[in-house]
Amino acid sequence: MTNTDKKTTFHLFRYQIVPKSQHKMNLFDRTYTPEELKAIKNRIFAEIIATKQYFASLTRKQLYHKFIYLDGKDVFAFQLGTRKTVVLQNEEFNIKYEQNHPNVLIIIDNRPHVQKIAISVNEEAFSSPQVVANILQLNFNVSLDKYSLQISVNPILDRRDFWQLIKSYEDRITSLRFEIIKPNMTNISNSLSEGLKELVTATNSFKTRLDLNAPERATLENLNEKNIALAGIADYSIEGGSTEISLKVKGLRSYIKTDGTVRKVSIDEAEIKGTPDKISTIFQKILSNGD
Repeated sequence: MTNTDKKTTFHLFRYQIVPKSQHKMNLFDRTYTPEELKAIKNRIFAEIIATKQYFASLTRKQLYHKFIYLDGKDVFAFQLGTRKTVVLQNEEFNIKYEQNHPNVLIIIDNRPHVQKIAISVNEEAFSSPQVVANILQLNFNVSLDKYSLQISVNPILDRRDFWQLIKSYEDRITSLRFEIIKPNMTNISNSLSEGLKELVTATNSFKTRLDLNAPERATLENLNEKNIALAGIADYSIEGGSTEISLKVKGLRSYIKTDGTVRKVSIDEAEIKGTPDKISTIFQKILSNGD
């Protein structure tokens, strides 16, 4: 395979930013209602991304980043890497230590009706894109906290793969668990029942875990897309509204998670390295995958 044939694979994530309180908040000598804060959350987030000076790993180790594209408010792209020591040997088999900075490419679409993040796969840098998503969530929450806002970054799943996973264990599933995030995007939250949305809002629940458990020595039934009530929660979760979907299956000790069904897109590596106009087009192509 030549360099021009190399592919870069991205995993897709959705983020939601919500106020931490249902009451009015005093921020920077002004009082904001939750609705006012929601209206400016993406503008606040854009400024945080563009001015971010420091990223830390989950273990508080310093990471390195470099912006390669930003349009001011909507699309941001940067590399995020870590420092690793590489052991090299010369022809005399003498050992030499070199510093290496493997990295991933992160693309963020901050439009309020999109709120997507694409993270490239590079196991030399990070074990998985999910780890990178967790790092972004941790670091951005540090910055959002002073605005009384909180972000959750969750995988977008492949719909067909998700339902195929459910079907593959049909008649053996004893428990199905969803951990949904408080909705703030109308275009993906419409699938949730009004009762559930009202409950989440009224209680100010940021994460709400819903467990479906079969009776003892029985299994769950009607786990398919024809089940309207289930399909609504599943659709919201598939589109990035859930931190976790997992299932317990008869004969297996641990829960099966749906991380294997995350939505992916692969693109020629050479396409990513171009003029700003071309890069913008490619980024939109990556982020619009599956829409």
